[in-house]
Amino acid sequence: MKPALRIDGAKLSNASWSTSNPYMVEVASLDAEFSLLPLLQKEIIVEKVVIRSPKIHLEENSKGQVNWGLPMKKANKKPEENGKKLTEIEKSKKDGFDLNVKNFEINNAMISYNGSIYKIDHLALSASSDEVLVDFNSVLKDIPISLKGKFGGINALIKNKKNFPVDFEAKIALVNLKISGIIEDLKALNGLKLNTVIVADDLVNSLKILKLDVAKSLPLLKIDTFISGNLSNISLNNLKVNFGKNIIDGNVNYIPQNLKADLKFNTIDLSEVVLNGDNENENGNIPVATKPKNNKIFSKNKIDLSSLNLLKFDIKILIDGFENNFVNNLNNIKITAINNKELTAKMEANVEQGKIVGDVIINKNYDIVTKFDVESDDLSKTYKDETKKIESGKLSLKGNFKTKGENVADIMGNLDGNLLLQAENANVNFEIPSIEGSVINTILRGSKKDMVSCFVTNLDFKDGVASLNRRIGVETSKINMTFEGNVDFKKEYLKLVAKPMSKKLVGQTTDFISSVAKLEGPLSNPKVVVSPLSVVSLGTALIDKVSAVASKTGVDLTTYDKNPCKTALNKGVMEKVEAPKSNNPKTNGVNGGNTVAPQDLLKDLEDTGRNIRDELKDIHKNLKGLFK
Repeated sequence: MKPALRIDGAKLSNASWSTSNPYMVEVASLDAEFSLLPLLQKEIIVEKVVIRSPKIHLEENSKGQVNWGLPMKKANKKPEENGKKLTEIEKSKKDGFDLNVKNFEINNAMISYNGSIYKIDHLALSASSDEVLVDFNSVLKDIPISLKGKFGGINALIKNKKNFPVDFEAKIALVNLKISGIIEDLKALNGLKLNTVIVADDLVNSLKILKLDVAKSLPLLKIDTFISGNLSNISLNNLKVNFGKNIIDGNVNYIPQNLKADLKFNTIDLSEVVLNGDNENENGNIPVATKPKNNKIFSKNKIDLSSLNLLKFDIKILIDGFENNFVNNLNNIKITAINNKELTAKMEANVEQGKIVGDVIINKNYDIVTKFDVESDDLSKTYKDETKKIESGKLSLKGNFKTKGENVADIMGNLDGNLLLQAENANVNFEIPSIEGSVINTILRGSKKDMVSCFVTNLDFKDGVASLNRRIGVETSKINMTFEGNVDFKKEYLKLVAKPMSKKLVGQTTDFISSVAKLEGPLSNPKVVVSPLSVVSLGTALIDKVSAVASKTGVDLTTYDKNPCKTALNKGVMEKVEAPKSNNPKTNGVNGGNTVAPQDLLKDLEDTGRNIRDELKDIHKNLKGLFK
């Protein structure tokens, strides 16, 4: 006997406090078919249930009451159950009926929760005491969701039996999810033991469906892990993430307000990642440089550090290699980040012929302390230089700073500390394009290559401002060079004036050459200023200086910096220069030792002056158009 039941237009009233809809459930039609004979064996068999176009309105009020909640009375424990063995019949009565649902279908359903709409296009269930088979397709806020798989049976669900089995595949947008395993306590969601695999082979369009149109190209993403624990203490064990060429292994554990992670990367290679706006405009072309709004590069948007109070974490990351555009063979990168009332992060890494070390401490009051140390024994191997301009050299970069600020502009404007950059024995190609470049090349004696014996930048910052006066020094085989000016991070302004000095023309190439090239302007777009008049007059001025050499007083050395690198290291204090000995005893020690006997320099000055003047003739021709 299989009686059938049909209900049309069924409605279930909503909670009395609800104002959104008078009904919690509305069903266009419901068909059900039962088997009666199995009732004699305490078994309920539902042959078929079909629900068409149900509308379910779920809501929660300000007091936390839900409209689907029903008042439940606590069952009184029967005294005869205490310490008494139950007969098989009593056990059967106590266990109640077994429920089996052979076919259960829901079509064209709509569920709303506090204004959010969730649609179920199709839901098919086949449930027995042992397992429930599920197959459904739905849409949540325009995001397609599908699920197909099997779960523990109806009895296991109703009676909250232990080790509830789970085995299903789901698809959210275009992301595939596969989970299999058991849940030891389903009611409390405790004792999770789930093998989980997530695969996104079309991550770009998946993100677009989620209203996140952020990239033009992304590689395949695959996550494989074993989930254990519960919602308040969950662990991702044997985690393995594949993202293109990147592979991540490790373990992650989270308990409320506390995250611990130990991860290892085989490499970081983002060559397959192309974000929207990278190197092109809306037409797909390389954008033309435009002047930034307000000439500012430091953001004033507040940095929210409230999470420092909400989440404690202890993260350890090891990266075997990192593909980048700056240095070669960046590897063995170790990063630790610990947050316990303040964030402490440390990093150390190796590069080709060098190392990188740094750390930073940040507290909730926006106090920041950081230091770093970069070393290279061979710049040509450490630095990625496709043009091969750097052929050799050593480098050391050290920084030690403290600051305070709720945004980048304040952090840079309040910067206190020291930056020290040193390079030694660098063989560098100095060839620079453009008219301005030809001017600078000429200052560097027209040579395409020169040996930089040292380069030093030693800047002390106070409230975001650093003086550049003799704090930058360059020594090559042909010139010495210092700089004047300052950098102001608070005003975002830079002024840098070069002071090149020929080693052959000691003391003779300071004032007029310094006006040839100057870098000045807002940090967002400083300009190279070149004076054509200074360039044209340079050769003549040098020849004029030759006549001064013949004077009895000789060449003044008070403005000549023999060791600009040493001066920069000495915070801008120049070492006193002693005049070299002359063959003519009458000129030794002229002007207290600050002059050089002119007879010793006369021949070099004449030859060098004529050579530079000849070189400037060609530049003069190139600059005629500017005069017009």
